Amino acid sequence: MLVDPSFAIDSDGLLRALRLLGQRELTSDAEIPGELPVLGIGDVPAIELLAPHVLGKAARLGAPHALSHMDPPTPWITWALAMWNASVNQNLLHPATAPFARKAEEMVVRWLAPFFEMEGGHMTPGSTLANLTS
Repeated sequence: MLVDPSFAIDSDGLLRALRLLGQRELTSDAEIPGELPVLGIGDVPAIELLAPHVLGKAARLGAPHALSHMDPPTPWITWALAMWNASVNQNLLHPATAPFARKAEEMVVRWLAPFFEMEGGHMTPGSTLANLTS
């Protein structure tokens, strides 16, 4: 069976991504290709190419001088949990695909529902789906 190495944990690649995240000034003259490369450029080179664009040109809503609008700054633990979540790719549709995530959702809803004078509910991945669901 042929295994794609991109699905294996690459600690060096993750550490490089973290180091780029921590850099204050990210600039580059490198342009993102206008066409999709036939063979790709590799995971770490892709991070290196994208960082000045994704991180270097981002609005810094967590900066001390920023007045957040809809997207408040997030603490580091949020980044770690988002990374964990991305790595296990849980799907709440069935107990077999997300055994703990489904229990966690039930627990959090049970904790929070009384604050909103509700008897139950479920989590949604964002405000648009929350509004549509309600």
